[in-house]
Amino acid sequence: MIKNKKAIWSFIGLLFLFGTLQASFAWGFGLLAMTPWWQGALAVITILFTTIVSSYLVVKSLFKVKDPKKEELKFQANFYRAYFKKSFDALWRIQAKTSANPYHTPWYLYLNENYDDDRELIQQMGYEPIELEEKYNNENAPISFWLNETSVLVCVHQTSPTEKLQQATDLLIKHLLKKRPRQAVNGVILGVSIRDLLASDSGGVSNKGKKDRNLIRHFNQAFGLNLPIYSIFTHMAELRDFCEIFSTLDERQRDQAFGALVPNVSQLEFDKKWFDESFESLQKSISDCLSNALKSQLNTDYRDAIVAGTFQFSILKSTLENYFNSLFIDHQFEGKALYFRGYFFANAGGEARPIDPLTMMQASDLGYEQLAKQELVKKNLSLFGKRLMRSILVKEAAIVGVQSRREFTYRITRVFVTGGLLVIFGGVLWILKSSFDFQQEIDQKAIVQLDRYEENLESNGPMPDDLSSPIFSLSEIRDIYLLYRVEKPWFLFSWLPDSSIQVEVDKAYFKELEDVLLVRMRDYLLKDLFVYNKLGDKVKTLELFNLQQILYSPIRDNSEVLVDYYVSALKEEGEGDTVILSRFRELAHDLLATSAVPLQDNQELVDLVKTSLSTEDVSELLYQHILQEESLAQRIDLREKLGQSYTKVFNFKSGFNQYVVPFIFTRDGFQELMATTGFQLADDAIKGYEGVMGRVGEAELNRINRQLRQRYIDDYINFWQNFVSNIEWVDTKSWADSKQQLALASDPIFSPLVRLYGLIASNTNVSTVLAPKAASKEGEEAPADDAKPNEMVTNIANAIELPFVSYQKLIELDDAGQSRLDIALTQMTNTLNWVLQSDESQSRERFFLDQVAKIDTISPIAQMDTLSHSYSDPILPAMLRGIATVFNQLALIDIRSLINTDWAVVSNFYKTKLVNKYPYKKAATADVSLKDFQEFYGPQGTMANFVNNYAQYFKKGSDGRTMMPSFLSSRHLILNSGYADSVDKVTKVRDLFFQDNAVQIPFSVKAQSMTPTLTEFTIRDDGLLFSYRNGPTLWQNLTWPMLDNQSFNLDLQMKNADGIVNRKRFEGFWNWFRLADSLDGSAITGTQDVSLLYEDKDNQVRFILRVDSDINPFVANFFAGTRIPVSL
Repeated sequence: MIKNKKAIWSFIGLLFLFGTLQASFAWGFGLLAMTPWWQGALAVITILFTTIVSSYLVVKSLFKVKDPKKEELKFQANFYRAYFKKSFDALWRIQAKTSANPYHTPWYLYLNENYDDDRELIQQMGYEPIELEEKYNNENAPISFWLNETSVLVCVHQTSPTEKLQQATDLLIKHLLKKRPRQAVNGVILGVSIRDLLASDSGGVSNKGKKDRNLIRHFNQAFGLNLPIYSIFTHMAELRDFCEIFSTLDERQRDQAFGALVPNVSQLEFDKKWFDESFESLQKSISDCLSNALKSQLNTDYRDAIVAGTFQFSILKSTLENYFNSLFIDHQFEGKALYFRGYFFANAGGEARPIDPLTMMQASDLGYEQLAKQELVKKNLSLFGKRLMRSILVKEAAIVGVQSRREFTYRITRVFVTGGLLVIFGGVLWILKSSFDFQQEIDQKAIVQLDRYEENLESNGPMPDDLSSPIFSLSEIRDIYLLYRVEKPWFLFSWLPDSSIQVEVDKAYFKELEDVLLVRMRDYLLKDLFVYNKLGDKVKTLELFNLQQILYSPIRDNSEVLVDYYVSALKEEGEGDTVILSRFRELAHDLLATSAVPLQDNQELVDLVKTSLSTEDVSELLYQHILQEESLAQRIDLREKLGQSYTKVFNFKSGFNQYVVPFIFTRDGFQELMATTGFQLADDAIKGYEGVMGRVGEAELNRINRQLRQRYIDDYINFWQNFVSNIEWVDTKSWADSKQQLALASDPIFSPLVRLYGLIASNTNVSTVLAPKAASKEGEEAPADDAKPNEMVTNIANAIELPFVSYQKLIELDDAGQSRLDIALTQMTNTLNWVLQSDESQSRERFFLDQVAKIDTISPIAQMDTLSHSYSDPILPAMLRGIATVFNQLALIDIRSLINTDWAVVSNFYKTKLVNKYPYKKAATADVSLKDFQEFYGPQGTMANFVNNYAQYFKKGSDGRTMMPSFLSSRHLILNSGYADSVDKVTKVRDLFFQDNAVQIPFSVKAQSMTPTLTEFTIRDDGLLFSYRNGPTLWQNLTWPMLDNQSFNLDLQMKNADGIVNRKRFEGFWNWFRLADSLDGSAITGTQDVSLLYEDKDNQVRFILRVDSDINPFVANFFAGTRIPVSL
């Protein structure tokens, strides 16, 4: 709870403030007066709850009790951050004086537990603390920084509180990795106090080694290195009698390092054997100097101490070995082995309270548990510390190596940066060299061409009054000018030094243009102006005078008209060479693109032209001036508004290109012209000629305006009428193209027809642009001055619209929301769907054949053709009729294909089984079989089936030809004329040869005459069929074909008194017909009889064959006239 009195009153005040604000808000929006009652109560409860909670939260945040411990940690963290930043900044500033390389000065971590005792030793090593501002000096900081000319020493005070030490080491690691990411430090120095080791039991020594090991591994992991470790055993004066051993040494010897360094740099692990050997070596060195020390020392106490000190130092070995084991060996398998380099002994001097391990060991052997306390304070020497860092440790600064990942990144970065700088430097040199070479190359070409130009100019100078004479010489210098206008290489930047002569070339070129070409252009124009003014051609004179004004104007917005004039003039003078004309254009454009103007010349002529020009007959020129105005001169390609696929439906007639319409002849152009001029067209146009024409009277101005308006109306109407009349329907030849065309044309949205008629109606129904203006004035009485322009504009719009009323009515919607164009599109859609039904049927040909036979229905094709007569414009009717005609023609082609397919059965049968056999081919040896004959000619035969199937479709025309009606009444499918002949022939054969569906011809034979010398004439097969002896002639009834059991051999015999005179045999099924063909049977006029003559030399017999029919088949070549066409 909040017990603070000030907090309570603050809570009450906030409660009142928040409650008042929320209540006012709720009252303003009527929340407190809401019905039913529970809604208002809910609003009050919500206000009270939010007021209490918000007031409590504000007071709690303002009067929150702060935790002193957390505040202290926060203050401590801020201090450490500032302390480390200031320390590192000071270190880098000092190091920067000697080298900018952050790795130039070695850094060492000095881990100690008694910073106060080690300060003297550090200072003896030559280090000085970093000087900071007073507020950052804190002797209790866990880390301190020392510096000398060779290295930096970072002292880590292990006796500091754990939280402070952890916080400080994290910040130290962060700053070191930021400044020295590849090699944070060069090694670790363990400062171990001999007193702490001697005063501790084996467990204490082991804990000391474990603590040091954990801290070193923490640094190794953070830096990504295996730091070399140097152990320095400090305060050696704490070991009784040790310093007395070296009392006889001079100062230089006492400054040398005393210890051992592992000789093999690559050996990482602690080697106990090496330690034993190195310690024995140290003992031996002490023993070697023992006799000299005793000789030099006369004091009995010192002499006793020198001897005892040797034994005291030997006793120290076991303690050191125990410490090294706990530091390096006991936990070597927990991770990577620590990198041990060596151990040393040092003493900072001053007073000390030594420990006597020798006496303690002897007392222990005698059974004493402890010795009586003796407070012996001795002054001692400074030993072995001053040169330790300089002579040994700093020299090994490089063995630590670097962090492999960061080193790889550094080397890669250095390679790329160095390579990049080299490439940039080489590139700059190459660009400078290439730029100079490029400029020199162009300069050399320019100098060569310039020399040639000067030579040609001396030999062939330009003629004074000839416009074309200086073209070639000026073109030569222009070629030199263009040498410097070629596309420059990408490396030729504008900021590069320019050693070329480009500036001088440019000046010389344009000076020649002004001095030569510009003067001739002026003189030529003035000459033409004089001539046309003399001839009285005022329109041409006015045009030339405007050109003269352009030539003398320093600002030429449109110089092309001036260039075109000179080009036309050169052509009129016979200069038809395209090379000369193109070069002149180039020179003229270069000249007129500048602000150069010719000197005034022949001012009298100019004044005379101004005087002679008047306002008469200038309406045409003014009209052309209006058409060439920038806002109205743009052209619009109407094809872009018809869609991409319009050419599949309709196209423009050959040679027509007026689909690019001037903007002035569109509805938007009409609107802009109305907005800018109010159709007082001459008012603005004539201002361009006031310098020539002077002031024009109002009556004359009105007359010119009327002429311009009428000209505009006529041209507007003529353009669109010409546009419409030159559109023609695109004829198609195949089903695919026709269906695609119809699908495009009938699309209600994207149809090119809809776009076309919309385009025509939109641009010819210009009165729509007047509607908004009229609506805005509705209900207001327009001023009298504005009535006439409005009436005039309306009359112009009505005059333009009148010839195109039919197009506007075509897309005008009726009461049902449908236009006449929609009706045509709907009919197209119906026709397309009807055609698509044929694709879905099993046979498109059969579908159309069946549709033709439906005389009670009108096909969509016929409906489309009929609908075409309802339209009067030149586009839609032609398209409807054309599509109907094409579809009808394609349908008839399919129907003819079906008929020919069915007829192919008839013709193929005739071709394969009849035509090459007898009796159709007299020379054939094979006969037509009875079966094939019946199958072809029979009542149910091939021919009869075809005729019966198509009887309902075929009819005879008024000209006698066989035809079939189509979907259009004016068109028919005309069949091959041979079809009717073949049907008639087959019908005659069927009627003659078939009786009761069987092939049978009854006939009679009678002899007519016989030579008197002959006695008998007979016709036989297996038996006697007919016999005649000179006497009465009688008819013998026979039937063809013979019975199945009769022979197909037919024999004719003539006999006389001596025997058989002659015999002929006719074989095969068609034997009687072979007989008729052989005996050249011929019909007897007026009868159905056929007369045959059988003769041999002087003997002959004539006999007659009679059939009971209008046609006798036994005439010679009866079947020869049969022809069956291949197709119909």
